[in-house]
Amino acid sequence: MKTDFQNITILGGGLLGGSLALALAGLENPPCVRLWVRKPAAVDEAETIGIEKVTVDLAAAIQDVDLLILAVPVGSMGSLVAAALDAGLPDHCLITDVGSVKRAPHHAILPLLQGREIRFIGSHPMAGSERNGLAAASATLFQNAACLLTNDAAAPKDLADALEQFWQTIGCRTSWMSAAVHDELVARISHLPHLIAASAARICLKDPSDGRFGGGGLRDTTRVAAGNPSMWAEIVTENRAALIGPIQETINDLREILASLENGDQEQARQWLDVAKKRRDPLNQPQSPIFANRMSQFRVTAISKLQAEFSVPGDKSMSHRAAILGGLSNGTCTIRNFLPSEDCVNTLNAMRSLGATYDVLDELVGYGPINLRIHGQSMKLSAPSAPIDCGNAGTGMRLLAGLVAGQPFSTELFGDASLSSRPMGRITIPLGQMGAKIETLGEKPGCAPLRIHAATLSPITYEMPVASAQVKSAVLLAGLFADGKTTVIQPAETRDHTEQMLASFRITTTCEGNTISLEGGQVPQACDFTVPGDISSAAFWLVAAAGIPDSHLLIKDVGLNPTRTAILKVLSRMGARMTEIVHHSHGEPIGNIEVRGGALSGTTILIDEVPNLIDEIPVIAVAAALAQGRTIIRNAKELRVKETDRITTVVEGLRAMGAEVDEFEDGMEIEGGKPLHGAVIDSFGDHRIAMAFAIAGLFAKGETIIQNTECVNTSYPGFAHHLDAILHERSSAPDFVLPTLATPH
Repeated sequence: MKTDFQNITILGGGLLGGSLALALAGLENPPCVRLWVRKPAAVDEAETIGIEKVTVDLAAAIQDVDLLILAVPVGSMGSLVAAALDAGLPDHCLITDVGSVKRAPHHAILPLLQGREIRFIGSHPMAGSERNGLAAASATLFQNAACLLTNDAAAPKDLADALEQFWQTIGCRTSWMSAAVHDELVARISHLPHLIAASAARICLKDPSDGRFGGGGLRDTTRVAAGNPSMWAEIVTENRAALIGPIQETINDLREILASLENGDQEQARQWLDVAKKRRDPLNQPQSPIFANRMSQFRVTAISKLQAEFSVPGDKSMSHRAAILGGLSNGTCTIRNFLPSEDCVNTLNAMRSLGATYDVLDELVGYGPINLRIHGQSMKLSAPSAPIDCGNAGTGMRLLAGLVAGQPFSTELFGDASLSSRPMGRITIPLGQMGAKIETLGEKPGCAPLRIHAATLSPITYEMPVASAQVKSAVLLAGLFADGKTTVIQPAETRDHTEQMLASFRITTTCEGNTISLEGGQVPQACDFTVPGDISSAAFWLVAAAGIPDSHLLIKDVGLNPTRTAILKVLSRMGARMTEIVHHSHGEPIGNIEVRGGALSGTTILIDEVPNLIDEIPVIAVAAALAQGRTIIRNAKELRVKETDRITTVVEGLRAMGAEVDEFEDGMEIEGGKPLHGAVIDSFGDHRIAMAFAIAGLFAKGETIIQNTECVNTSYPGFAHHLDAILHERSSAPDFVLPTLATPH
């Protein structure tokens, strides 16, 4: 095998740098590899283990390089890149690293590359050894190791593909994710285990001579504590924002087993240990749901039928709001069917950073909590100890901005590259009119990160220029902390989940047409809340079933809020045979949707439907490609500032699959009925694009490959599980059940 990069320079001669040089030298067609080290003594050490080109001269090391690999401590990466730039780093070069923290390198390196053609993509090969330094280097260190890749700066696809192929060439298994998701993940699966191992070594081996009596368990449990203390101190400090929460969870978890032992409760101790065993066992099963649901691509082929009955995960919009209002309430709230997506868990953790702790009752295996108790703070939040990571959640960031705008402390909200490119002016303007002091710190004007300073708010009457449930909700949440009546006037009806949930928490609002008002100073009353299934997630399967003749699909316990059911009206207008059965209408209506497949016809999306259909438009466009006749989607310019430019992304994807599509500034026209064929589709990290084209693949001749699909976990954890069941044309209800695990309390 060979790599596309032919001139590779590795900066740093430790275990990883030396192992990389040896692994590359062992390829059948090896590239030119140079190793740069800081000390002359390391040159002799490197040559001794078989590395031929070693130097302490940085300028010589980077001459004509096309891949520069930073194998140095994270804290020194920025200064080393600056030195390399001063020494003449070529403009065609790609920079990557091997650090175990990703947000810090992105923040340190990307500003140095502004105005240059040089690009940076993060890499983290999950490989290591009990021994350190060049002397421990091994050509086989990376064999079958996971390598996590982060492209937050959106480097071109050809570079990303080439880097992924580079790591695969030396034996790594690759996955893509955002830097924020990476740091949260490794905090739990790498950094926390290291600290636990270190704690075990500190306690169990106070008298080192006791170690001679220990068996394999002691050695296995404490093995990683043998790592370099200076290196690990830097790693855990750099990733402290992601690590503090898991450490606190560990402390609380140990308190549970301590309580069972103090009470002599053997059954409680058994349950505690049983949970641990069940969570550990899947590591020995490569096809377990933990692995299967985290695929980096979907491979989809056509199906002949869809006969199924299942539920989709909890509603994303309601889960965000339940976490926020539960955290503001005057007591403990039990939230059931919470969506354990990355976006919603980020909001839940944001509330914990603001003082509202929570206990997990049940979790979706491999993802996070689905049933939990959150402990409200009676509107008295605490200053966060670090900036709050919103990940990819535009809803989370905008609602949290309204929440913290009137606090007596400062807060910084940040997110991944996609979120940092989306406009925040729509909330900073009205919040500023209330007295909020907000700085937008993004590379693009008016974009995140947001630095929100302590402020006292005044109520306003705000007439929104564009219909937006997020803006409405941000202003109303801020209004809870203002003295007087805050009013929002909408140009058109938007999702009313905030109003419905405020009522559930006994906050009095007045709604007259499209005008909503509330008085500040009210305290949400603690209550229990069950989140219905997300109709935006159900929409993918509704389209699939509607377009396949003789199909029969029943989606159970889904939210049927009238401000969210535009998707049902549009599909019905296109000829889909659907029935809604509401079985719970106290507050948010919940029910079942039954679909029978048949022929679809084109339609026109009405202007007043767009605000409440905006998330479903990508899959509606797929339905339009399947339908006979023309479908017109206009007045949807907001799609251009979502996770991707969803207008261009959908148009280009459908064209790649053979559909006839015209693109407009505010939408598209699709002439349906033309046969689709398989294609390679890049989701560009947009969850709704990935899932929409997975549905398109169910109707296409040949195989459709959707790349960069880990993003689906931002809204639909378990989508891959359901897709796999449908691809295999399964119909049994147990085939669609997502694995959950109870946490004993």
